[in-house]
Amino acid sequence: MSVVLLALLACPSAGSGAQEPVDADARRAERLRVFLDCSAPGCDFDFFRTEITYVDWVRDREDAGVHILVTSEPTGAGGRLYHLDFDGGNAFEELDFQHDFATREWYTVEEQRSALSRRLQAGLLPYLSSSEEFDWIEIRRTDPESVYVQNADPQPAEDPWKGWVVNLGVDGSYGGETRTRSRSYAGSISLDRTTETSRVSLTSRWSKNKDEFDFEDQTFVSTVESHGTKLSMIRRLDDHWGVGGRPELWSSTFENTELGVRFPVAVEANLFPYSQFTRRAILFHYSIGWNALRYFEETLFDKTREQVFDHRAGVSLQFIQGWGTADVELGGSQYLHDPDRYRLLASGTLSIRLLRGLSMDLFGSYESIHDQLSIPKGGASEEEVLLRLKALETSFYAYASIGFSYRFGSIFNNAVNPTLSWFR
Repeated sequence: MSVVLLALLACPSAGSGAQEPVDADARRAERLRVFLDCSAPGCDFDFFRTEITYVDWVRDREDAGVHILVTSEPTGAGGRLYHLDFDGGNAFEELDFQHDFATREWYTVEEQRSALSRRLQAGLLPYLSSSEEFDWIEIRRTDPESVYVQNADPQPAEDPWKGWVVNLGVDGSYGGETRTRSRSYAGSISLDRTTETSRVSLTSRWSKNKDEFDFEDQTFVSTVESHGTKLSMIRRLDDHWGVGGRPELWSSTFENTELGVRFPVAVEANLFPYSQFTRRAILFHYSIGWNALRYFEETLFDKTREQVFDHRAGVSLQFIQGWGTADVELGGSQYLHDPDRYRLLASGTLSIRLLRGLSMDLFGSYESIHDQLSIPKGGASEEEVLLRLKALETSFYAYASIGFSYRFGSIFNNAVNPTLSWFR
């Protein structure tokens, strides 16, 4: 039979026995200080601060008795698997552990954040147990039937869908002014099945954007349309190796591709076990594929259609740690029929805490581009260039940004005040 533990801040009742008077300032000094690092779905910090009021939430991890890092990843059924890492600091240096739990695909925002709040409170108990604050904590067992009736699993023991999940989506938008109008339409369908060792997904998307501009004597209309369908078949060989294939077809007016078809196969090696993927990963990957391309307009290479092979290789590093996050990718691709048609790329995102209260966010991306097979021979008109209706020939792409933030003052972060939040 299942057991649910709830950690609640309780005022002593008359039937609970006499309590010795406790100085409020002394109790406050002994309160556990918690730093929460959470950007996963359901991470509502204001909600947590109003629900978990028996700890002090601090702004810097150096001041915390426990640093909680929350990450998540989607499950095959459409829910999420959460990973909670409790990292003790100061007086709790040796008290570290991890807790995982899953939510279901039908969970509302309220159910998601409430489930996360309960798990956070349960994880704080080992740190509270050695403090005077623990004398004010009540641990009680709730009747499983009263808990699980509301969240009962509506799926029978035998799954008629065999693990398959179907997702249909459609959306549209309209915006306009006196002399301009903009419309967009999009639709998608996906079928997914994920197990511990394999993943199969079929995704199809369609989108169309149409803009109209009224000039003195004419109306200029711009349209960009794209379609795409791909089938991914992934197999995990062990905790470090995976293989897969991903046939796809697409069409894009922006890329001058009336129809593109690609059949690639790929292999990947992970330096760390896949079980640690939400915290750290160093991935080496390689793929080779066959491409059949048909163009709307004749290309710079005098082609209206062609069949070519290409291969791609790269390495990516992903870390989510107490000091911050890092995501770096190095890679390249090349067409085998012409070695001079290649592309090299390097990109990275870094968010780190440099010193107490001082953090840095850094992003950079650079591509050396020599593989634009689909560029139209006739070029692009001024209107097409200004409205970005067609891809343009280029030998590189570069982008970089950097930012610093410094916070000082009170270390506490307990108060929540939503009054006139719209007026900020």
